[in-house]
Amino acid sequence: MAEPLYINYTFEDIQRYLQGKMSAAEMHAMEKAALQDPFLADAIEGYTEASPVIAAQHLHEINASLSGRH
Repeated sequence: MAEPLYINYTFEDIQRYLQGKMSAAEMHAMEKAALQDPFLADAIEGYTEASPVIAAQHLHEINASLSGRH
């Protein structure tokens, strides 16, 4: 049996999901992925409880730190 295709969901994908801007098929795929990936499930839950502005700021800071642009 082939391994399932893993989709690397982004902050923008999570936002689209929470705002209902995904198609039914996209939402289903993300929900199915979240059932298999506890990190994705936690990220979705965390974004529902966080301010979108603060979440975007933290994500920018993490990305800058990872790329070496402090």
